[in-house]
Amino acid sequence: QAAMAVGSRGPKERNKIYIPQGQEFGDIDFRKLLIGPRGMTQKAMETKYSCKILIRGRGSQKDGNADFEDDDLHVMVEGEADNVRAASQELEHIMPFCPGFF
Repeated sequence: QAAMAVGSRGPKERNKIYIPQGQEFGDIDFRKLLIGPRGMTQKAMETKYSCKILIRGRGSQKDGNADFEDDDLHVMVEGEADNVRAASQELEHIMPFCPGFF
């Protein structure tokens, strides 16, 4: 029975949400807003929604040695489908709606 419980998880899903950037957002750094102090905001959302929340794309790494630097700055949410949808909705609520970003 224990093996069945492990295998009964929902299908894994990924959702990419682009992080708004540019003059129209002034001094708001959405990357820092999403990570929070010492990564606490990001960790809290990962715990709340049981999914992985990753910030990827150009400017996401300090050293710039990442393979995913070809894409614009974005949040990648990975996990079970329902959890990914719920976390994505909260992330989209945190960042202002911009056509082309969500």
